[in-house]
Amino acid sequence: MSTLSQFTGAGGSMPVGSIIQAPFTLTDPAWKRCDGSKVSRSLYPLLAAQLPDIGTFIGTDRVRPALPSSVPSSGAVANNGTLWALSAAAGVNAIQTTPDGINYTLRTTPSVDVRALLHDGTNFIAVNGNGLPLYSPDGVTWNTSSGGSAVSATFPQTCLTYAPTLGVSGRLCYARSTATVYTSDDHGATWVSREVGVTEIYHVTWTGSKFIGTTSNLGQVAVSTDGITWTTQNLPKMSYYGGPGTMMIISDGAGRVLITNLGSIYSYMLLSQDHGATWTTKTLVSPGVNTVVTGHVPSFTNGRFFVYFNYGWAVSTNLIDWAIVGDKSLIGGTVDSVSYMNGLYLVPNSGSAIAKTFVENTAEMYMPASMVTGNATNNSSASNADFYIKVK
Repeated sequence: MSTLSQFTGAGGSMPVGSIIQAPFTLTDPAWKRCDGSKVSRSLYPLLAAQLPDIGTFIGTDRVRPALPSSVPSSGAVANNGTLWALSAAAGVNAIQTTPDGINYTLRTTPSVDVRALLHDGTNFIAVNGNGLPLYSPDGVTWNTSSGGSAVSATFPQTCLTYAPTLGVSGRLCYARSTATVYTSDDHGATWVSREVGVTEIYHVTWTGSKFIGTTSNLGQVAVSTDGITWTTQNLPKMSYYGGPGTMMIISDGAGRVLITNLGSIYSYMLLSQDHGATWTTKTLVSPGVNTVVTGHVPSFTNGRFFVYFNYGWAVSTNLIDWAIVGDKSLIGGTVDSVSYMNGLYLVPNSGSAIAKTFVENTAEMYMPASMVTGNATNNSSASNADFYIKVK
């Protein structure tokens, strides 16, 4: 899309995709307000060709009937292509599984309080807030790993990652809010402690060429090409950083990296297209609301980055162009991960016995909404209602 510019006229010669800021309501049908609304792709084919290949979402509540009385304190979820595994209730030795997001079965585990889950192509891997890590070949029978240690009770999904190209069969890594991480080269059966060289490392991701972890040193990340030897790297200077543990990181495994920074006033994202070598910043302004909104856990699944805000979701395939899903009722909960399988997205919803499934309608798209580049500020004068995009 074109660089944001001040409205200086009718803009009749501007190309489709140009964005302007108008001092009054535009009635020209060639322009449509940037408000995150749903529209048919067939109505604006030239614009649809420029915007991310992201559809609109239709969600459904799913009751998890096998859930014990205590609801999950983590929204961890992973799948192996045929079965999802989800964190179950706090304080119980269990994980739930579902083949369709509708029917759930409780599976007994050796330890409690699963905080993060992934599938590495061979096993499901789980790390816990109380007990050693777990692994399972099928999501049904769970085994206790050797080595490793429990993670912080506040850790969400983003403390666990997998590097498929390291070692003989790939290398797992998880952080646990101490000066160490743990790595495994045998699909989670055994773990080895690795010193990072920082006071605490919280969240970690594999970019395709390196591990990057957020730390207690605000404005600094830990970096390692192998998960064994670590160095530190400074992030761009910002006007605000959230507290320790609030900066969560996710990658597509092909060089694109996203860090969400959460605060009570400011919420911005650090973005990298080159495995964390360089970074840019973006701040989300919710449509029609003159404040910066606050986010939760990011996810990457089905080629899409998902960032959950108080307003709803921001979704992107490339960390440049974003679709704003202005319906946070699709998600609910407070610490939520997204997992895609067989045409369906699943969100477990921590703190709730209701999971969410949703489908993507690729015949529709969302009108853009502002993503402001630069230092995190309150943006109290920004109003998405004043921005328009050339649609035809």
